[in-house]
Amino acid sequence: MEKVYRQYKNDGLAVLGICTSGTKSETRDLVEEMNLTFTMAHDFDDVYSKQFGTDSEPILVLLDKNLKIVDIYNGIYPSELKKSLHLMLN
Repeated sequence: MEKVYRQYKNDGLAVLGICTSGTKSETRDLVEEMNLTFTMAHDFDDVYSKQFGTDSEPILVLLDKNLKIVDIYNGIYPSELKKSLHLMLN
């Protein structure tokens, strides 16, 4: 996801990653270890999980340049992500 974000962020792509397990400290460690530059949140009370109707991880929220939700991914599905990116950026 980091590679996709870096490739398309100047075209208006925003990514919100939501970690649903572990501690806030573990989420920070993950961001550092993976050198993530997109926004990563920790879902302490399953607020986002309930809102987005998922209990899988990771939850990826694809946002357009106006921060409108374009798509939500429960897990990583590269082919679906590419399709959404194509529709959003073209």
